[in-house]
Amino acid sequence: MGEYIPIISPEGQIKGFISVGSDFFTLLLPDGTQKTFFWLEPNVAYSVTQFLDDNYWIHFDSDSLYLLNYLDLTPSLFGYVAYDIDEYVNIIKSRVKDRIKGCKVLFSYSGGKDSNASLVILSKLQELISFKLYVAYVHVPILDSEKNIDIAEKLVRKLGLDLIVLEADKKLIKKRISDEGLPHRGHRWCTYQKIKPIRKFKREYNIDYEVINDRAFETFKRLISLVQYANQRIFISGRKFRPIFPLTFLDIVKINRDFGLVHPSYTFGNTRVSCTLCPYRSFVEVNHNEVKSLSEYNFICQVLEYEYQKWYSDLLSYKDFAKFAMWRYGRYQSEQIVRFRKFLHKRKDNLEKITYNEVVEYLRSPWVYPLPQAPSFDIDFVFQKIRESLENDYLTVINLNLVSRSFRT
Repeated sequence: MGEYIPIISPEGQIKGFISVGSDFFTLLLPDGTQKTFFWLEPNVAYSVTQFLDDNYWIHFDSDSLYLLNYLDLTPSLFGYVAYDIDEYVNIIKSRVKDRIKGCKVLFSYSGGKDSNASLVILSKLQELISFKLYVAYVHVPILDSEKNIDIAEKLVRKLGLDLIVLEADKKLIKKRISDEGLPHRGHRWCTYQKIKPIRKFKREYNIDYEVINDRAFETFKRLISLVQYANQRIFISGRKFRPIFPLTFLDIVKINRDFGLVHPSYTFGNTRVSCTLCPYRSFVEVNHNEVKSLSEYNFICQVLEYEYQKWYSDLLSYKDFAKFAMWRYGRYQSEQIVRFRKFLHKRKDNLEKITYNEVVEYLRSPWVYPLPQAPSFDIDFVFQKIRESLENDYLTVINLNLVSRSFRT
């Protein structure tokens, strides 16, 4: 996840912003300064800002590490686009009613914050436009816990909708894990296995449109891919319907909270809902107790032992391999992380630090404390900001003129 999340006090005041990814996170403070931290120990992160140059390279010894390979810093807009959800739904209605009326629409639902926002909007659209909506959840056996199915069903039922539960091919997934190890960053082969049941469903039910939960400000790659939607002021392109693409983080949180659809993971400090063994989980989100709840936990332990012996044993101890969830990385990135961790260990006494519990409190704050006052943006203003984000120099954009405005509003 790349967007900057507001850090909110119990009184509903903005204390700063945080962006997390892999083993790094960045804080943006009210005075405009940014501090970047690395999880050197399971319960303590240390500042690496002094080793970071203006081009986002971290230099250590005679080596270097490109931060943006680990932390997707993304332009973020602080405010609301859909503060009045009914007004926003009417905007979408005016632009899609001639396309989806009488059609079959498939929504691949995850239970996460963006899925829930889309679900609310689709439910409200059905009151205004006649179309058939299929809400499907794809469970990925072995890699994800069955409890997420139960949570998804409960959330969908709150809106009076039914959930269709699909499942990826368990035998094939188990074989891939046995042959290749767990999915890791840069080799997330599990994604295609999750898509296959959706493609099959689309063919069997002759689906006209598929709902996609992408948001422009969520990651930089999504920002790039969604510029065409902002340029044309559209929500549908081809057979893809993206009802939430211009919404901000605050919009998404407000919709989830207003309709009682908050997934428990967010109140524990997670930034998204994903498979338990998703390699793109940040270190904050790697919950070892959750892994123990997997139905194939013993099999996973055997796989981790095999992976460690084959690819990682010369880099670090098995204890550290498991403790820091190094299975999330391939060999090259693991080498970088291990070298950097050794470098920092020698200097940690002179570095600013922050605890795990503090970071979790930052991340859960938008879900448990009063939402802050923030500007409401006209939809065309947001379309313009999406376009402008890519007209600027990439690294300049990351310095976040858009987010910094929140302290002046």
